[in-house]
Amino acid sequence: MTRPASPAATYQRDEVLTDSPLRLVIRVFAAAIRALQRARQHAEGGDLVRCRAQTSRARGLVAELLGALDKDQGGEIAARLEPLYVFILTQLLGRKACHDPRALAGAEEILTTLKEGFDAILQSGSEHGDA
Repeated sequence: MTRPASPAATYQRDEVLTDSPLRLVIRVFAAAIRALQRARQHAEGGDLVRCRAQTSRARGLVAELLGALDKDQGGEIAARLEPLYVFILTQLLGRKACHDPRALAGAEEILTTLKEGFDAILQSGSEHGDA
C-alpha cells in the first residue's frame, strides 16, 4: 500500500511542476551549493563517507545542469556555462575532492556566483524578456 504524500511534499512537487525554467535552474544551483556545504562540513569533521555522498549529490545536480543546457536557444550563455559545469564536475570527481577543501570550496564559489547571476535575472524581470 502506497502512503499518501505529505502536504509539504505535495506542495513542493506542485511548485516544481509549475516553476519557470529559470526558477528551476536556481533551485538546482541552491541544492548543489547546499550539498557542497555539507560535504565540506563532513570533510572537516573527518566523515569521508558522508562527504563523498554529498559530493556525489552535488555532481549529479551539476550534471543535470549540464544536460539541461540548450545550445540552440541558450546561445553564448550556454556556450560559456558548459565549460564551467565540466570544470566543476572535474573538481568533484573521485575520492580526492573530500581530501581537498579547495576543490569543494572552489566548486561552491562558482555555483554561488552563477546562482547570484541567475537570481539577478529573476529579480530584474528579464526572465520573460521584460527588461
